[in-house]
Amino acid sequence: MKKLFVFLFFLIFCFSPLSSKENKFISISFDSGYLIDGLMKYGWGAGGIIEIRLLENFSFSVDAGYIEYKEDDSKLTTLNVLGTIRWYPYTGMEGFFTGIGFGTFYTILKNERVQGYMLPVEMGLKFIFFGFSIEPGLTFLPKYGNSTFFFGMKYGLNLGYTF
Repeated sequence: MKKLFVFLFFLIFCFSPLSSKENKFISISFDSGYLIDGLMKYGWGAGGIIEIRLLENFSFSVDAGYIEYKEDDSKLTTLNVLGTIRWYPYTGMEGFFTGIGFGTFYTILKNERVQGYMLPVEMGLKFIFFGFSIEPGLTFLPKYGNSTFFFGMKYGLNLGYTF
């Protein structure tokens, strides 16, 4: 199964149009924001983004991430899943973008569990070079969970492939 996945990814990579901006309709990226957040707290994190172009200037992205680190001699684990509508003022999925969306989070610390909702507001730049995308971005994460409001922020450099 793993070999089939690698083979299919290789075919998509080799035969997709590498330089045509007009045909770009999907982007798959590694989200380094979760890794940076985890490393800053002496832990780790991982995340990914899938973005699909809906209209000429609009796309829908799904972002999922996991962070784990120690806080006060106990492990803190957070899982985020969010969907965002992105607007590109220029045509295609390239250049400056801004977006707003809806998501959920789930955090475990000791035996206490916090789950809730968030309304992400994001902005960034997406550069595409021969199909490879580099996307520095900043996301503000107002959260509501267990009758309490939280505020989070995620920043990073997303690296991926657009085809």
